[in-house]
Amino acid sequence: MKTIGVPTKRSGISFVKCVLLIACVVVGGQSSRGDSLEVSNLVSQIATFAEYDESGKLISMEISSRYHNERNIKLVSEIPSLKELIFRGNSGSNAVPLTPAVMGYVTGMTNLTKLSLACFISNRLKDGVLNEVSKMRQLENLTLFYSEAPKEEYSGLTNLVNLTKLRIICSTNFGDAELQLLTNLTKLRELELEDNSVTSNGTNLLKNLKSLTNVVFEPRQPRTFQNQLQRQP
Repeated sequence: MKTIGVPTKRSGISFVKCVLLIACVVVGGQSSRGDSLEVSNLVSQIATFAEYDESGKLISMEISSRYHNERNIKLVSEIPSLKELIFRGNSGSNAVPLTPAVMGYVTGMTNLTKLSLACFISNRLKDGVLNEVSKMRQLENLTLFYSEAPKEEYSGLTNLVNLTKLRIICSTNFGDAELQLLTNLTKLRELELEDNSVTSNGTNLLKNLKSLTNVVFEPRQPRTFQNQLQRQP
C-alpha cells in the first residue's frame, strides 16, 4: 500500500475530536486505472486521504464535507477499484450537508466494503442518510463516529447481513433497544460501542451473537477536553 502524507495544522476543539480519525494526505499524480481525466483530477482536488494498492489502483479515500455534493460523489462512484470511503463532516460555514441523494450514488458502489461517517457533530446525519447506507448489503465494515442518525433509522442496520465489524461512537440516541436489533447480524465479529446510551444491562443481549469475538464497550461519559484528546476514532 502507498500513501502520500503532509503535516496537518491543528486548530479548535472540533479538530481535536476528529483529526485522529485519519492522517491527512494530499493526493497527486496521474491515474493509472484508466479513469476519465475528469475523475482523476477530481480525486486530486477533493481527497484529504487516499490509499492505493501495489498496482496503483485507488482503494480508499476520505472526502471532507465541503465536497459532499452530488457532482463530486457521482464521479467518485464511477471509480470501480474503491473499496473504502470516509465521509468527514465539520461545523464550518463551508460544509456541504451529506444528503440521501448523495448517498444514493454510494449505494450503487457494489465493490465498496468499508464505509465511515465521521464528525457530523453539529447537525448530525440528515434524515434518510443512514437508510441509504442500510441498502449496501455488501458492506463488511461500518463506522459511525460522532454521526448520530434519526433513532428510527438504526433498524435498517439489520439489512447489512455481511457486516463483520461495526463501530458506533458518540450516538446518544443509540441505546439498548437499538442494540437488540444487532443480534440479527450473524456474521458480526467485532463490535465497538462507546459513549452511546447503551447500558451495562443492555450488553447482556450480545450473548445471542455467537459470532462475536471482540467487543469494546464504554458507557457514556461526561464531556471534558481531556477525554476528547484521549478518544481514538
